[in-house]
Amino acid sequence: MKYYEFNDRFLSLYPIFDGHKYFYSSFIVPSTRSNRVSYNSDRIWLETDEGVKFVKNRHTGIMTVVDMREFFLVKLRSRPLPMELL
Repeated sequence: MKYYEFNDRFLSLYPIFDGHKYFYSSFIVPSTRSNRVSYNSDRIWLETDEGVKFVKNRHTGIMTVVDMREFFLVKLRSRPLPMELL
């Protein structure tokens, strides 16, 4: 499952976000839309059976170790990615 943290500019363009910046997707985003979703994310986490890693981290790079406390809070606050973006 992927978890996305959208940047504030992108959030302001879509009222469907309702001020929330954390979303998750349990399905594969079509490639035509994947670029927009990925480009407008500050951070993307990928959770697999092996653990959690960054797919994108605009602030410190993808080699940064994931803070599991922060990731747990992101999981709790995330909502399903709106279908309007897909």
